[in-house]
Amino acid sequence: MKIREISLFQKKANDFFYNFELIVLSSNIIILSILMFANVLGRFMGHSITWLEEIAQLQIFMITFIGISYGARKARHIRMGAILELLNKKLKKVMVIITSIGTMLVLFYLGYHAMKYTLNVMKSMRMTPSLLWPYWVFLIWAPIGFGLGGIQYLRTIIKNIKDPEIWWSAEEKSEYIDDDIEANEIENSKNNFNNI
Repeated sequence: MKIREISLFQKKANDFFYNFELIVLSSNIIILSILMFANVLGRFMGHSITWLEEIAQLQIFMITFIGISYGARKARHIRMGAILELLNKKLKKVMVIITSIGTMLVLFYLGYHAMKYTLNVMKSMRMTPSLLWPYWVFLIWAPIGFGLGGIQYLRTIIKNIKDPEIWWSAEEKSEYIDDDIEANEIENSKNNFNNI
């Protein structure tokens, strides 16, 4: 019973963070484009709106760092596939787990230092020039994004340990195809090319 409750909690937490990522990314991209357009119009009319630049900076922070987590969730990160293509399925899986562990550790490490820096800025009571907002409001998105990204790589590691298939993320399966299927497809392509 407790395992089922933990699993239900994990699903609800995952759904919550997925919706959080989507709302933050989509709303901020829309608002950012509107604000930038308004700033361009303001400059065209001779009146630059300085506080718009600060809000745009906040939105860029949010988009960038929450985008880390979303990119990890959807396996939209850069990877070196050339080496993996040379390996068999078992070694591919091992390499995916090793790279996921390394990436997870780096993200948690960066998140830790980003949080330390944010707390130092919070103690200094630094404010933005135009809006006079606390500057830590801008910086807090870095540890949040790094932390959520690290959690996504942790989920990827667990998924690859539990499942016999190769997973780039906990939600995205590897696009690599089996060697036998690939050989058949190459042979069919050659036959089709020869028939032309």
